[in-house]
Amino acid sequence: MMKKRTLPLMIIAACLLFGLSLGVRMNYGIILNAFADHAGLMYSKISLVVAIGELVYGFTQPAFGVLALKKSNGFVLKVGLILLAGGFILSAFSRSALLLTLTLGVLVSSGTGALCFGMIMGTISPFVGKSKAAAVSGIVNASSGIGSSVMSPVVENLISGLGITKAMLILSLLALIFLPIAFWLSGMGRHHDVEESDRGEIHNVSVTERLKEAVSSRTYRYLMIGFGT
Repeated sequence: MMKKRTLPLMIIAACLLFGLSLGVRMNYGIILNAFADHAGLMYSKISLVVAIGELVYGFTQPAFGVLALKKSNGFVLKVGLILLAGGFILSAFSRSALLLTLTLGVLVSSGTGALCFGMIMGTISPFVGKSKAAAVSGIVNASSGIGSSVMSPVVENLISGLGITKAMLILSLLALIFLPIAFWLSGMGRHHDVEESDRGEIHNVSVTERLKEAVSSRTYRYLMIGFGT
């Protein structure tokens, strides 16, 4: 049985990961503007990088959801942080629209897709319980605004003070610093008090069955309509 003091630590860990993810996404403008000035790229090409990044962010979330079913949520969180770090490292040496698309548009956006709200909440929700799920969900969701507010001056000061190359390398280091948090959450998931038969039943359900179950849920359909709007 998990100790009571562990739950607040898990919530803080979830907030840190989600704050980093949204903090990065919400500050693409600052990063790409710096690349535009540094590499002499037109804003039309920078806009294309942003657009591709948004599409990648959306498409990778269900893909990572499937991966989480086969592996675990904690595994996907680790992959997300590695993608973030790798994308920032490679972007530090990118000076063309194509390379920026591959690094910031694909790698970094895939990393933020892996660190999405659903993945993070899915990691800690087995420990939270239904009675506290709504409150914890609100706390984690609020961390996105805090993360964005904190990351904005940090990114801007790094770029203005050190230049875009060093700033990207420091951001990659930040992602790697958060990696032990993902390892800890993953370890907590493995030690969670779930019967082996139940655990096997969860992982043996196919993706198609999961989708059918979701589509048959009225709550899921309403959520999809809301997001589509």
